[in-house]
Amino acid sequence: MFEQTHPRTRVVAGEGAHRRLPELLADLGAGTVFVVCGRTVGAGPQLAALREVLGDAIVGVFDGIRPQAGLNHLDEAAAAIRDSGARAVLSLGGGAAIDTAKYLILLLTVNGPLDDFQVPKGRGREGRPARALTATSYPHVAVPTTTGSSSEVMPWAGVRDERRGEKVLFRDPLLVPDVAVLDPLLVVPTSAALTASSGVTALARAVEATYSRDRQPVADGYALQALHLLATGLPRSIEAPGDLAARLDAQVGALLSGIAADNAMVSLTHAIGHAVGGRYALQHGVAHRIFLPPVAGRLLPAAGSTVERVAAALGADGRDGAAVTAALHAMLAPLPVPTRLRDVDVDRADLPAVAKATAAEPMMAYVPREVPVEEIEELLESCW
Repeated sequence: MFEQTHPRTRVVAGEGAHRRLPELLADLGAGTVFVVCGRTVGAGPQLAALREVLGDAIVGVFDGIRPQAGLNHLDEAAAAIRDSGARAVLSLGGGAAIDTAKYLILLLTVNGPLDDFQVPKGRGREGRPARALTATSYPHVAVPTTTGSSSEVMPWAGVRDERRGEKVLFRDPLLVPDVAVLDPLLVVPTSAALTASSGVTALARAVEATYSRDRQPVADGYALQALHLLATGLPRSIEAPGDLAARLDAQVGALLSGIAADNAMVSLTHAIGHAVGGRYALQHGVAHRIFLPPVAGRLLPAAGSTVERVAAALGADGRDGAAVTAALHAMLAPLPVPTRLRDVDVDRADLPAVAKATAAEPMMAYVPREVPVEEIEELLESCW
C-alpha cells in the first residue's frame, strides 16, 4: 500500500517562460509582487529580466538571502513584505531563496511562534508538524535560477538556525509554491560551481528516492526519468553553459526529483547534508557530492531489483550497486565541487558529533536498512 501526492504547483517551463509572469500573477489576482532573492541574483541579469517584464508591479525586494539561509534578520524581511502592499511573493534563486520565501509566508500567515509547523527531529512521516495551514497570506511564485533545489514543487522549507548551528525544517502542504517558472534563460548566468552543486542535490534526491524505505512505483517513475535527464543535462550545462536544451533538461530533472522525494522520501545522504550544513553552513550539493556515491553503494543493494533500473537510467556499464557507484563517480568527477570533507574545512574532531546529529535527522527514518551511528561515523571518516 502506498500514497502518491502530486504538487499543487502550476509549472510553466521553456525558453522565455519568465515573460509570462504578468499573466501568471494576474491569474493569481496579484497586481503587485515582492521579490525574495540573494545579493548576486539581485544585482545580476536575472532580477533585471524580471524588472523588464514586471516594471512597477515589483514593489519591494529583499536580497539578503545567502547559501544555507539563516533566521537572522528575517523578521525585518517579513515586515518589509507586509509594509510593501504586495499581493504576492516571488522567490528568485536557488533553494535558499525559495525556502526563505516559504518561511516568510509562513511567518506572515501564522503571525506567531512557528514551533507547531516544525518537523520534529528523529522521526519520519509519523512526526509531521502538529498544525496545518488552512490558507496562506500570500500566493508564492517560484522562479528557480539553479538546477537542483526542487523547492518549487515541495512542501518543505529548510532554514538554518545560526544560534543552534542546525538546519530547522518546516513542512505544510500549502508551502508548495502556487506557480513555478522554469526558464533556462535565467539559469544561464549561474556559475559552473553553483550549477554543479545544485545539480548534484537533484541527483542525490532522485537516487535516494529509489532506495528509500517508502519507495513506490509512481515515485520511481519520477526518479528514474529525473536521473535520465540529469545524467545528460547536468554535465552538458557545465560544458556548454549556453545550451538551453540541456539547461531545461536539468531543470525538469530537478523538479521531477523533488516530486519523487516528497513521496518516497530521502535518507542518509540528505541527513548528513543537513547535519554538516547546520554546523558548517555547507551547501547541500557539496555534502551530496561527497557522500552520494559511497552511500548509494551501501544502501542500493537493500532495495533489491531497483538497483538495475537506477543503473540503466545512469547509463552504467553494469547493473549492480558497484556499477551505480562507478557511474556516479564518473559523472561527478569533472564537476567543480569539493570531494572531501577536509576540502571544506570540516574539523575531523567534529565527526562523532556530526554522526550523532545525522542519526537524529528525520530523513533517517527512510533508510532501507538499519544504519547505526557507528557506521555513519565510519562513513564520515572515509570521506574526510
